Amino acid sequence: MSSFNPYIFKAFYDWLIDNEITPHLLVNAEVKGVQVPQSYVRNGKIVLSISSRAVRNFSIDQKDISFYARFNGQDEFIVIPYNAMLDLIAVENEIRYPLEMWLTPDPEDEEGEQEESDDNDNVVGFSTVDDSTDETDEQKDEGEKKDSGPSFTILKDD
Repeated sequence: MSSFNPYIFKAFYDWLIDNEITPHLLVNAEVKGVQVPQSYVRNGKIVLSISSRAVRNFSIDQKDISFYARFNGQDEFIVIPYNAMLDLIAVENEIRYPLEMWLTPDPEDEEGEQEESDDNDNVVGFSTVDDSTDETDEQKDEGEKKDSGPSFTILKDD
């Protein structure tokens, strides 16, 4: 199956655009495959405007997004793999949508890395169901209420 990362990213992006919000993207510039002007990177991160007014030839592909943007009067080709995306920021209301929570790593990027850890940090909203437990239906309902899955958090830098 193809990755659902482009679909998740596009859904968030389109929703912000449809609501006339200016989208910015917080990127981990140290991730393999990121192409950004390094002089604008601070503490290993960069914030990029990805509004239609700020970019040209915007492309959402299976492994990354890419576009042209101007920095100090110079056109730069930008490439952002999904695994480098941290937050999609709604500029007007300062809400950050944690993309890293929703996007999954590319299996090809994980080749050669250590085996997957037990804490499943990259799995969001899914859990293993063990039907062999003796829980009553009421106990199961209570458990479902406690683990309602991911949610958005409003984060503001002070």
